[in-house]
Amino acid sequence: MMRAVIPKATLQRIIVQASIVSNDDLNLEYQPEGWLIEGVDAAHVAMIRMSVDRKAMDEYELNSESDADRYTQIPLRKLSEALSTITEDGSVSITDDGAFVCVDCGRMHRKIRKEGEYGPDRKPRIPKLDLACSVMFDTNEIYAMMKKGSSISDHIIITCGPDGLKISLVGDTESASYENPDIVTDDGQTYTSMFPLDYICDALNGFRGEVVMELDTNYPLKLMTMDPFVSVYLLAPRVEEGEDVE
Repeated sequence: MMRAVIPKATLQRIIVQASIVSNDDLNLEYQPEGWLIEGVDAAHVAMIRMSVDRKAMDEYELNSESDADRYTQIPLRKLSEALSTITEDGSVSITDDGAFVCVDCGRMHRKIRKEGEYGPDRKPRIPKLDLACSVMFDTNEIYAMMKKGSSISDHIIITCGPDGLKISLVGDTESASYENPDIVTDDGQTYTSMFPLDYICDALNGFRGEVVMELDTNYPLKLMTMDPFVSVYLLAPRVEEGEDVE
């Protein structure tokens, strides 16, 4: 059995970020130090990993008789529905007895039957990347541009070098860009990659505010945030035919 008391805002953040890659299920591994949540989209283009440490919770208890008890899959839509009925802004109790997940807050109670199966054999393989460029920036500064950018292009180009960070949409007749000369690479090199716009918009919906962004030329994009828990999002690059991929 697992029981956690977690701030409602933190649980909302988990649901939003998990929805970046899937609207079906929340894949949870209960660990002694907290929750590990991993997911990959159907096209295997984007992945997410959330480490919800017990420090991000008010209370956390875990009693598992076997390794299989530590893995669970909660229907994401039903968990979101349960949370939407809670009007209070305090903390929410989540209890997993093996067959059901109970969501309780004040006078509101929801019992959700677990339908899917999740275990170590179904864990996505999250690659370890050593990307050359690492910068910090505020995603709120580009969110509106990305959301309105589909009329310009279906992809974005991210370039970071000694002249600064540039995130651009380039179409046949129009363009839009965000340029910040204060965000530069430490090694003086220039790195650039292209990514699908719809995936970027989904990612920015879950990673709002200050993030660490890592990239390399024609390598996956990595977004990471530490608050209120550690979240890592990976997105494969879009490589045009004829381009060299290292």
